[in-house]
Amino acid sequence: MVGIPQGMKDQELRAIRATHRADPPAERELVGLAFSGGGIRSATFGLGVLQALREVDLLGRIHYLSTVSGGGYIGAWFSANCRRARQRGDWPWSSPKADWDASIRHLRRYSNYLSPDVGFFSADTWSMFTVWLRNAMLVQWTVVMAVARSFPARSSMSNDSFRAGTCRQACVPSETASSAADVPVSAAATAEPRSSSATDS
Repeated sequence: MVGIPQGMKDQELRAIRATHRADPPAERELVGLAFSGGGIRSATFGLGVLQALREVDLLGRIHYLSTVSGGGYIGAWFSANCRRARQRGDWPWSSPKADWDASIRHLRRYSNYLSPDVGFFSADTWSMFTVWLRNAMLVQWTVVMAVARSFPARSSMSNDSFRAGTCRQACVPSETASSAADVPVSAAATAEPRSSSATDS
């Protein structure tokens, strides 16, 4: 329990020891069990893990339970039965002596909502199709926006280069201008204008 205030650690440890009076754990002996999602397959796998741990009498050493989606179905079933067993005064639900048969039959009887109903006109089929279509469109839209975002950056770089080149040409005299300045003024250009014939006469 790293990063938790000491007061909260002590309070949580007391609560755990209250539910594990036969074998109260130390702070460094706490064990957690996690069930991932995956619908009916995850719930079935989680049930098998719980049964295997129970048979070797290790289920009572679990102090934390974390579940997601289909794993939450089996995790909620296990947590609820642990509470009910304490309320009835029966064997702890994690004990190999506890009878799970009736509860497992009930669990399997009402687990149909985890398995999809296949078929062209099934609501589950159309739900899966619409979810897939939505996700595919979102991915494509993200890619298109990322590609489109890269073009304005290139255009601005080109404009900056063009402006820099224009300024360089305007500020630095060209070879043509310098050569024109070096050409001597011709005699024709400096000669005074001739008088017209009418004036001479």
